[in-house]
Amino acid sequence: MQKQPVTAIVVSRNEAHRLDHCLARLAWCEQLIVVDLTSSDDTVRVARCHTQQVLTYPFSPIVEPVRKLAAQHARHDWLLFVDPDEQLPEALVPEIAAAITDNARAGIVRLPWLFHFKGRAMSGTIWGGTNRSKRFMAHRRRCEITGLSQAGVSLLPGYEELSIAPRAGNHVRHDWVDSYAQLLEKHWRLGLHDGPAQHASGQRFSPGNALRATRRAFVRSFVACDGWRMGVRGLLLSVVYAGYIALSHASLAHHQATLRRKQTTPSAVAGSITPASRRRAA
Repeated sequence: MQKQPVTAIVVSRNEAHRLDHCLARLAWCEQLIVVDLTSSDDTVRVARCHTQQVLTYPFSPIVEPVRKLAAQHARHDWLLFVDPDEQLPEALVPEIAAAITDNARAGIVRLPWLFHFKGRAMSGTIWGGTNRSKRFMAHRRRCEITGLSQAGVSLLPGYEELSIAPRAGNHVRHDWVDSYAQLLEKHWRLGLHDGPAQHASGQRFSPGNALRATRRAFVRSFVACDGWRMGVRGLLLSVVYAGYIALSHASLAHHQATLRRKQTTPSAVAGSITPASRRRAA
């Protein structure tokens, strides 16, 4: 398989059992960087079977800041961000090569993405279906690598976001979660850190907005995205999705409150110190 001028970045923590399959599907990239978040399993050993560029960073609850740091070690402008639980099919590689070479204004490339829950492809809920896609690739001179949760890249003005159309055999396989406990842990962790990214995108918290967004999330997942066809599993997954949206809004509220404290504290300190200083001087 012909190598492509792409730097693949994979961040892993205690996912050695998935890492070998993930990295084997990235052999077409000219550079492969694996970042180990102080794993206690064989992550480093498995990674070094595929690349000598294995970096170590302290644990981070979200992956985006680590990707931003890892991008500083990239030799190529095109970056491919892949998680250890994702596998790129060989059939997708020619389409990626065409997308990044034939489009001079391409800054982001979305790839077809298929979720699997407990090893089975998802047919319903917000995570189901074959029409999902994800921002897997970013050109670092045509994007800003933000490091924000769920918003790791931002397209710069004048450039375009491309999407490779889904077809049989070209979906990135995403082995999403293996249990409900893992599902809850993952979305609790992500939801807690969504506030800064939401605020940066212009969103502001209000109780009404939070309630409406939570309700819409459940309806979208359970009704519009055919979660009801999955029975009890579809109901539970839709409730989890709605809970995640509610937690994201709570994170936004906390972030706004933190920003307000930072803005008001200096003036409050100055207001209390300055008069006292003047009295002592008098």
